[in-house]
Amino acid sequence: MARQALSLAYSYKHDFSTIEVLCYGGCMLSNLQRDWEALYRYSREMTKLANENGFIGWLGTSMTYQGNAWSMLGHLQEGISKTLEAITFYNQLQIKLNSPGILCLLAQAYQMLCHLDESSTTLEQAIKLIEQTEEHFWEAEIYRVKAQLLLEKNDAAEAEACLLKSIDVARRQEAKSWELRTAIDLSRLWQSHGKKEEAYSLLANIYNWFTEGFDTPDLVEAHNLLAEFAQ
Repeated sequence: MARQALSLAYSYKHDFSTIEVLCYGGCMLSNLQRDWEALYRYSREMTKLANENGFIGWLGTSMTYQGNAWSMLGHLQEGISKTLEAITFYNQLQIKLNSPGILCLLAQAYQMLCHLDESSTTLEQAIKLIEQTEEHFWEAEIYRVKAQLLLEKNDAAEAEACLLKSIDVARRQEAKSWELRTAIDLSRLWQSHGKKEEAYSLLANIYNWFTEGFDTPDLVEAHNLLAEFAQ
């Protein structure tokens, strides 16, 4: 459907419609599917259209996704710099929309670069913004990423608490993709603590909810992990 929407937008030669589809049907979908090459391509197209047409709000979004793509493709310094540039850009415009998510992406990049203190500070900023703005879209993912940070610091108990918090948020929102992603991490943690049956049950319950998309990275990872637990 996203590809059809992009094709239709290009055929109309209506740049504002095109950039909106590039954002939601291109960048956001590619980010959730962890397709970093596609994310980089779509974010570059967004930036081009934003600059050509003076779409200021979309420019910040395109910079965010471009920074995320760079980070996930291994260009961490460039990715962090571009994401920080996007945050500065948003602050100048006094825009807070999507800020928790942007901070979450930045925190992940800091973790990949082993800058754990910066990651921790960034995640706390994201959580405070959620409390201030009540924008909860990224909340489950933020607590999952915080758990990863705590595991890096060898604090398994607090990491488990964050993962349980993430699962709770996702279930209340009926956000099955976020729930699946967190269940993968929590089941791994439980398995490492000898709770293999609990780990299998947790992951199998959410995995079996899905009826499509089994070639996407999160579902492939969940399938392989369930096969490992079943051995």
